[in-house]
Amino acid sequence: MIKKIKILSIIFCIIILYGCEDLFLRFKYETHECKPNRVNLNKIFIKNYDQGDDVDVEIGDYLHKFKITYISDEKMYLVEEAEDFVIKIYRKTNKIEARVDNLILNVQCTKETFKM
Repeated sequence: MIKKIKILSIIFCIIILYGCEDLFLRFKYETHECKPNRVNLNKIFIKNYDQGDDVDVEIGDYLHKFKITYISDEKMYLVEEAEDFVIKIYRKTNKIEARVDNLILNVQCTKETFKM
């Protein structure tokens, strides 16, 4: 009986640890590097993943600060209020949509994730 309880607790611990992929994660950086496009969006650097956190966005030769205004498992909205620039990142498909004033376009980007 005690042997069965030990085996069940080991299996339970393995299931719990397997389900928590970020359990021992110290930090995670996400970079989206974009192909040439009409809004000159080059790179998006994401270091923090909470609503209200800042994200660095390289547009042309300049680095801009955007705020995460909405985040879920499926989408992330980045907004720079001064320029009326909104970036939507669809996290499951890695599709990126940029909106500047009335111009809306899909930007092709490659995503790299660094975890430690």
